[in-house]
Amino acid sequence: MDEIEALRGAFARVDRFDEFDPEDRLWWIELRNTAAAVLQRHEVQPATANSDELAALRTCFDRLKSSPERDPEEPILWPALRIAVEVFLERCNDLTPRSPS
Repeated sequence: MDEIEALRGAFARVDRFDEFDPEDRLWWIELRNTAAAVLQRHEVQPATANSDELAALRTCFDRLKSSPERDPEEPILWPALRIAVEVFLERCNDLTPRSPS
């Protein structure tokens, strides 16, 4: 499966949550892991590596990844990653070539 499609799926699973709940940690970790795959892929694709959306995703990912599990800031960090993923996916939709009608 394409990394972007996997990220879309993971995003859809956490998008239904109003806020971070430790009981849903598995779904949030899936989002983080699929974001990691996207970030790794885009490091070698210079055409998209310099976008503001990718930089914001990288910042949120790095901040979350560097914080210890069950950090008091967790309820802020996970939703920030979700927002960064959402903005990145919207950018990907803008870049997707549309088929002629």
